[in-house]
Order: sequence, then C-alpha cells, then structure tokens
Amino acid sequence: MVHGLVTHHSIRTRLRAIRGTGAAPVADPEHFWHTAGQESSPWAERDGVERGLVCCVLDAQNRLSITKLAPALGWADDVAVVLRVEPGRVYVSVGLPTSPLEVASRYVAGRLTLPAAARGRLDVTVGDAVVAVTAGDGQIVLAGGADIAQVVTGAFEVTPAAVELVTPAKRRGVKAAWQPVVGSRQPAGTTLMCSAMEAPSPTLVGLFPASARPTRCVLPSAES
Repeated sequence: MVHGLVTHHSIRTRLRAIRGTGAAPVADPEHFWHTAGQESSPWAERDGVERGLVCCVLDAQNRLSITKLAPALGWADDVAVVLRVEPGRVYVSVGLPTSPLEVASRYVAGRLTLPAAARGRLDVTVGDAVVAVTAGDGQIVLAGGADIAQVVTGAFEVTPAAVELVTPAKRRGVKAAWQPVVGSRQPAGTTLMCSAMEAPSPTLVGLFPASARPTRCVLPSAES
C-alpha cells in the first residue's frame, strides 16, 4: 500500500494521462543533428575556422569596447591602429595608414575609437550596435549591427506611409476692399453741377480734364 504522503506515484499517473492519446509530440534533438547536412541552409558551409565575436554599442565618445577580442590578438594597451574602410565593413589592425582608404586611431584601455570615416561607412551613430569579429589573422572586422540583423531576418517590405494633403482653410467673413463711387457707378439720370464760378469737387476734377471740363453734366438713363 502506498503511503498518502508519497506523491511521486500520483505525479507519474498524471503525466501518463497527459502523454496519452492526443498529446503533442516531443521533438527529438538527435533528428536535427543527423539531418543538418541533408537539408538546404541559407548559410554558407562552415570552414572550421574559430572566430571571436562581440556585439558592442558605440558610446558617447565614439568608442567600442573590444576587451574580449584585442588581448586574444596580442594587442598591447595604448597602441596605434589603422582602420581600412571598405564597402559595408571596416578592417582594424595594428599599424599606421599607408593609403587614402585607411584612417588612424588608437586602442586604449580596451576601447577602440571609431573615426568619422568608419562611422559613416558603417552608418552608425552613438547608441548603435556594431558587430566585431576576429578571423585569426590579427585583424578585427567591424560591421553594422543593423546590417547583420537584416541578414538574419531577411529584408521586410516597408509600406510607405500615406501622405495627407492639407488644404488651406478658406477665409470667411472678410469684406471686400472699399472703392469710391465715381463715374459710371452713379445712378442713371443723376445731374452733376460744376459751374465755373464754384469750386469743383475733387471727384469731378479727376473725371474731366481742365480743357474739356463741363459746367453741367447729366448721366444718361438706361432708356435713352
């Protein structure tokens, strides 16, 4: 008879019930090891070379922490290094620049200062991730973390954002500019008096030249 405090018997019973009919199959890790070389893979075949890899963040002084890589390459502290800028990546090694494609920098206290040319080539700024890899040849290869991440996940199709057209609001309640009532704007049949003895009004003076200024004029009506 099983004692009531012995719980492993009841647990086994419950597990058998869960693993019974309808239970989800458990993946066998050995299957993936044996079929790794048979299935197509998006990665190139491994060459067997041991590589060191770190993912570091560019700090406010444009430096990268590579303390796990530089000692393995035999770099001394406070040493001059040269960065060779190439499309999509930057190669770092000990030495001085010898070509226009190389820029000088320094490795001090485990940190590598990244010049502007290298930052521009990698398209990184402060706070961005940079992947540093060694290949056993005394060099460190730098690549943008965003580029490596896109290679792993694949490029996504970005849907352009909809552009909203903003039309200027119509002006309302604005009155038309005031214009003086002159000439043909006078009602038909209006008699205008301008005698030679009287000083003409400024409005009539502007309507008629001095040589042909009448003393009395009547605007014709629509019936005449």
